[in-house]
Amino acid sequence: MDIFIKGKNVNLVVLNSELADKTKWYNWFNSEKTTRFMQKHYYPNDKNNQIIFAKEINKSNDNLVLGISENEKLIGVCGLHEINLINSNCSLSIIIGEKFKNQNVTLEAFYLLLKHAFYTLNLNKVKMGQHKGLKLFTLKLYAEFGFFQEGILKDEMFKNGNYYDVILSAVFKNEFDSKIKNSTLDFLN
Repeated sequence: MDIFIKGKNVNLVVLNSELADKTKWYNWFNSEKTTRFMQKHYYPNDKNNQIIFAKEINKSNDNLVLGISENEKLIGVCGLHEINLINSNCSLSIIIGEKFKNQNVTLEAFYLLLKHAFYTLNLNKVKMGQHKGLKLFTLKLYAEFGFFQEGILKDEMFKNGNYYDVILSAVFKNEFDSKIKNSTLDFLN
């Protein structure tokens, strides 16, 4: 795996057709359980579609999609999307497709991606939308990295026969800086 951003416990790696071919990455989007809080699993995904996606995704400068690797195993995918260098903002996404018990893996992937957005791309704001069912994890992101709620999109997501609210959150670079300076997360030491 080609490491793009090295972390303490996880690395963010370059996605390519070889990874799409050798892993079950494509199947994460076919799992009802994995995608239960995402706007995915409406149509099936297969290995060929994932290989095409891997070849095309990082050809533009307004999307950066990376694999999350733990112990040389692809366990998830994360990205910065709609990167706007004029307005200095972007949106963030993440999926962990493999079973794991350590929430710090996801937090470290968030940290590495946010650090890249703020200190390499010189962005000022990173935003995301999440299913209201992720509220407990969202509160952890607020506490650790300075995310705050910007709003709620009522009945925005249709899953399993029901409409759900989507919580809009964001973090500014100065708030991220402040939170990181005082953080006790083990991967920052």
